[in-house]
Amino acid sequence: MERDNILAKMETELITIKNKSLGVPNNIKGNILKDLYMVEGVLGRGGMGTVYLCRNTKLDNLWAVKFIPKKFYEYNSLITEAGILKQLNHIHLPKIVDIFSDENGTYIVETYIEGTNLEKAMEEKGPFDENTVVEWGKQLADVLKYLHSIKPYPIIYRDMKPSNVMITPENKAVLIDFGISIELKGEVDNSNIPLTLKFAAPEQLKGYADQRTDIYNLGKMLYYLMTKSFTFSRTYNKSISRAMASVIEKCINENPQNRYINAEELRYDLELISIAKNKNKKINTGTTHQLPSDYKKIIGIFSPLPLGKTTIACNLASSFSKHGLSVSLIDTDHIKKDIQYFFDIDFTNNMGKLKNLNKKLKENNEIENIEDYGISISNNLKIYTDHRDSCYSFNYKMFDRIIKQSNSNIIIVDVSNCLEMDVINGILSSCNERLLVIDKYLPNLFSLPNKLTHIENYNIKHCCLLINKEIEKSKPAVGDIIDLLNSIEVFASNKLVLEFKSVFYLPNKYKEAVSRLYEGPQTLFGKDHEFDEAINKIVYSLYSFNNSNKKSKIMSFIKSFCLKVK
Repeated sequence: MERDNILAKMETELITIKNKSLGVPNNIKGNILKDLYMVEGVLGRGGMGTVYLCRNTKLDNLWAVKFIPKKFYEYNSLITEAGILKQLNHIHLPKIVDIFSDENGTYIVETYIEGTNLEKAMEEKGPFDENTVVEWGKQLADVLKYLHSIKPYPIIYRDMKPSNVMITPENKAVLIDFGISIELKGEVDNSNIPLTLKFAAPEQLKGYADQRTDIYNLGKMLYYLMTKSFTFSRTYNKSISRAMASVIEKCINENPQNRYINAEELRYDLELISIAKNKNKKINTGTTHQLPSDYKKIIGIFSPLPLGKTTIACNLASSFSKHGLSVSLIDTDHIKKDIQYFFDIDFTNNMGKLKNLNKKLKENNEIENIEDYGISISNNLKIYTDHRDSCYSFNYKMFDRIIKQSNSNIIIVDVSNCLEMDVINGILSSCNERLLVIDKYLPNLFSLPNKLTHIENYNIKHCCLLINKEIEKSKPAVGDIIDLLNSIEVFASNKLVLEFKSVFYLPNKYKEAVSRLYEGPQTLFGKDHEFDEAINKIVYSLYSFNNSNKKSKIMSFIKSFCLKVK
């Protein structure tokens, strides 16, 4: 009875099975699958199968288990590639932990996502305003970018529609169903699969699909979420901005060659719409910060050269936390562990935390509370690091578990060059924002392109450039720097094409930062007005604050804040 009462209170509606043609018993509630997963209800049904709410009888936690009958195997090559599905790691995808089969079909066990799917949300609250839909669109474009970058073969989702997207209580969009997804190994036979015609691309009806098909499906869905209409029109939808109408129009062009080339380009244009809208918003001076609309903002700070990225990561974390945001700072350098020098850490009770986390993940043990493996610096700031004498190798699993289970609004990752290159690329691809740190020293600039060749293009394209140790009136200028980097031949054959969303500068405060460290573990932020102003410009730019060079209310606040600190 108690369990039934708990289920009745859940936000996700349980429904009864009406379709008896799927090859499973009708009265399946209470059955135990694989001697481990007890069926407690049905979360949903679709053309490709049924999703059950199950309880792990050993761990006593909930999981979503999708059943796909054997007759649908021909539509999903990924069913026979269980290893590929299990390796998917993204904050906007459920984690698939188990795949098993019986005489009826295949069962895919994944993390249970609490929330409401967009189909139900549209019935109850739709249509939605453009700002909300743009945020969901950015998150889903991130997922498509990730799936399309899987190697050796991209994964094509093929079925983007409201019923396949869950919105969590934190307004996070999660793509939940891989029912007709496939690997793009060559020509894709799209014939006879159970398509949702209202969101299907023209080429799907002709029997093929590629990455641009997913972009069409997403564009069609975003338009529907704002209008409740499936027929695009610029004229009769005044609630949609011209910029958003242009994005939708490009997504759903009938000719795939005229659509966005990839999901990253779509994500970039959606971000520009967000920035433009936020610049027109009035700022509430009664608060010291604006919470990000994303579920978690993950900022990766990287540089192939030792140019002060750890100093920047620590000072950004300090700034975010002092503005009232909850922050987690991840130290991925398992050799130097330099972050400990910036904070007053008592390792008596904290030594070996990341080492123990690594061990538990290797043994596939349950991690009940990831916060236990972090070190609290203040009420708002937690860091994930370890003592220098603690031996372990930081890996993607550790990063993935921290970002998925952390309760922080902001997660800053100091991406170390001691990591394996696939780990670096995996971390950067999961970040919402990436900051590439350079300086103006010419030998460093000339060596930079060759040192960036092992980083995937999607990780360095449209990232932010951060010029450290900037000296006023120094040469070359930023335009010359970008031209220089793009002109250098890489291994005498190719040239990188570097484009930056934003360019930031930090003044040369190396001596001041070092002197502060000599006085004890502490960051420079809050101690130097010029440095504080530069750090806060980065903070407000990343979170849509108005960073005009004029004496805006925000800059007045920054100055008054710094004076109080002094």
